[in-house]
Amino acid sequence: MINSKRLLIGGSVCWLGFLIFMLAYLHGRAWLKSYDTFGYQLTQPATPAKTAFLRGLTTLGEPAVLGGATIALMLYLWWRRQIGDSMWYGAVNFIGGLLLFAVKHMVVRPRPSHQLVSIGGYSFPSGHTFGMTVFVLTVVALLWPHLQYRWERWLLALLAAIIILAIMDSRVYYASDVTAGLLLAAGWFMFSTALRQHLHKWLIEPITTYPD
Repeated sequence: MINSKRLLIGGSVCWLGFLIFMLAYLHGRAWLKSYDTFGYQLTQPATPAKTAFLRGLTTLGEPAVLGGATIALMLYLWWRRQIGDSMWYGAVNFIGGLLLFAVKHMVVRPRPSHQLVSIGGYSFPSGHTFGMTVFVLTVVALLWPHLQYRWERWLLALLAAIIILAIMDSRVYYASDVTAGLLLAAGWFMFSTALRQHLHKWLIEPITTYPD
């Protein structure tokens, strides 16, 4: 596994990148509009079949779907008597949702009119990208120690990347939204993983050591 120092460095780089995108939007930087235009063009052409596929795909990133999947994962880990993992990864996913909510309401970027699925709220950063990235990284972290061969780990990393990129593609209204969502989520997961041992006693130990 990656050590805490590398995770902290990686998380810092991700959040620095996120901060650049956030400040670029808040200060109306011209390059951000060019970035959004370029990102949107990469998703073209928008054929009816592709639109239908992406509309179905984006449903996987809905908060209700990811929340249900997180609870199901927690229950499975609890059943396997991995109570610490169950509580920890549940907390990472749901506290991450609160972080996302706070950032969205700090930036308050309106959603564009051309949406695959009409939803309310604000667009920066992409909630679908954020939620799916944190959840996928959770699954990767749980499976990684059980994979003995390098090709298995490469395959898992490839599948994780494909899933995240597919969700990002389905949510490209503003490319900066999905990029910022990815950076915020990756940074959050790296920081929380690096600090897990320091937070374990405060968050997990009171539950895992509670008498039967």
